[in-house]
Amino acid sequence: MTNEFHGRSIAQQQLGVFSLSLTDYENGTKLGWHRHAAPYLTYVLRGGYRERLGNLERQCDAHRLVVHDAGEVHADDFAASSRCLNIELDSQFLAQREITLRSTRVVRSRMISSLASRAVSEIRRADSMSPLVLEGLMLEMIGELAREQRCESAPRWLSRVHEVIEWKFREPLTVAGLADAAGVHAVHLSRSFRRQFGRSIGEAIRERRIDFAKSRIRAGADLAEVAMESGFADQSHLTRTFRNFTGLTPSEYRRQHRVPGS
Repeated sequence: MTNEFHGRSIAQQQLGVFSLSLTDYENGTKLGWHRHAAPYLTYVLRGGYRERLGNLERQCDAHRLVVHDAGEVHADDFAASSRCLNIELDSQFLAQREITLRSTRVVRSRMISSLASRAVSEIRRADSMSPLVLEGLMLEMIGELAREQRCESAPRWLSRVHEVIEWKFREPLTVAGLADAAGVHAVHLSRSFRRQFGRSIGEAIRERRIDFAKSRIRAGADLAEVAMESGFADQSHLTRTFRNFTGLTPSEYRRQHRVPGS
């Protein structure tokens, strides 16, 4: 297994065409520009990080699966203590099954989250049957990811709108502006987006901002700064939206997720 994941390795497991690493990253860890020889997946178990890819940027929050292509040049900044399950894949294995993993993707999937959680439990259990169980979970995860990609029926322009929201959620986005950029009518965009992604554009932006705010709050950032960085008008706006979305104020959320000793 290649040791390419930096951080502090908690556990490692070699499973044929899969190499697993359960890795911790301290708050403030910065990984400069680097690349990995093989394609790999990163499931963020807790915390989160910001990843740069050329001129693009993506926020990799908890309970997300980050897809990386072989040779993809990127840099990572961890604003909170984080734990990740890194899964290195065999390129030949993917090619033989005609599986192409689209890079620059951050996937949110309940099924994949469940599989990742079960994998971590199995790594910790580490009995004689764990390798067999883990290999099955990894095969199921790849199958689920490949199925999701192949079943995506969204036209490219709609997928691009979704990507813009993922990358630019902190900016003052509007349906009209997104529609103009996509070259479609605003009503058509709104209907197509809800049909494809199960929520409105406004809900998607709000959810993305709240997820980012959570990661910054866990990192101990000042709440006024969190509001500004997350795209809210001010701290009061953050508090109202955060309470409506989570049932907690940002301060209450911070107390519940305070890291011992911090």
